[in-house]
Amino acid sequence: MNIRKNLSPARKAGNLADAAAALRAAERAYRTALAGGDLIGAIRAKELVNSAGVALEVARMAIEGSGQ
Repeated sequence: MNIRKNLSPARKAGNLADAAAALRAAERAYRTALAGGDLIGAIRAKELVNSAGVALEVARMAIEGSGQ
């Protein structure tokens, strides 16, 4: 079943800002773990960076697709 949600432009912008903030936080955690020599923490943080990057792209696509 395909359920489509119509989000307001403000909500889409908020989602983009949240995704960008999550990406910055994940990158900071990754750098901190690397600097501290925490290999396991760095691996987990890198996974968060990848996930946050995907979320950011999805938010961007939602904004770009809103003009169609």
